[in-house]
Amino acid sequence: MNNAVQHILEPFSKVRGLLRTRSVDKSCSEKTSPSSQITDQPPLIVFPGGGIYFWWQAGAVKALQERYDIDKCSLTGASAGALIAVLAGCKIDMDYALQVAERLAVQNGVWGRACGLMGIWGSIIYEWLDIILPENAAELCRGRVSVSVTSVHSSFPPLKRRSVGDFGTKRDLMQACLASVHIPFFLDGRLFSGHRGAACVDGSLTFVLRGKPWHFRPDEPEPALLVDHRTDEALMARRWGFLQTISQDAFRHMYQLGYAHVMRGHPPVAAAPAAPDEQAGLLLAGGGG
Repeated sequence: MNNAVQHILEPFSKVRGLLRTRSVDKSCSEKTSPSSQITDQPPLIVFPGGGIYFWWQAGAVKALQERYDIDKCSLTGASAGALIAVLAGCKIDMDYALQVAERLAVQNGVWGRACGLMGIWGSIIYEWLDIILPENAAELCRGRVSVSVTSVHSSFPPLKRRSVGDFGTKRDLMQACLASVHIPFFLDGRLFSGHRGAACVDGSLTFVLRGKPWHFRPDEPEPALLVDHRTDEALMARRWGFLQTISQDAFRHMYQLGYAHVMRGHPPVAAAPAAPDEQAGLLLAGGGG
């Protein structure tokens, strides 16, 4: 096998040995044998941004929750992926999350508005998180789940990404999520979202500018899984816009596609990027979001 391609596929071959099915009651980070021991650190699952494709990721996570014990995995995400990482970290029932989201959308008249989610999405997300997250959400996520936020500065570089994982309270966790998903003006009419005194925009913005689903810094651990909706050809054939307010049935279909994609045995994975000199043309999934 070409060495560059093997470099990209290797993380998934690792996770197959680390993620054990529930039928044999293995945890994500359990060391099964000296030969299968990869690292002392728990495997990392990464959730890139994707706007409304959040619901595809939710379906994928529902399947992962059913097929594997991911409770001891580390989780990180940006933008919509940050929400998924937090929900997975809190062991939220994804069916319940979808039901509450649908109820709030109906209450806010989303499908009757000419501009759909525009301008009200931020407040809906906040209320939704407040309902579905447990009061000890910060404790459940602290040190295990990290949320990517992009702060804006007048100095160079103007955009700085940081990972937040030291959540103090449920409200602090929710505010980090709102900062990570903040699309200027679209979410709530404001240019920025405040987080710990910083002006923030969408946590995946630096990835979008790089044209990648995720950018890993040298000090960051290598991921075991990169759960990216772009790997699902059936989903991509729908050509939904990532901020499009599609119908309620379409959202449910998207959710089902994510679930089915995992259950069919297709890895919802774009493996970790190759070394800089190997990246061109070799990533399994492209684009930002």
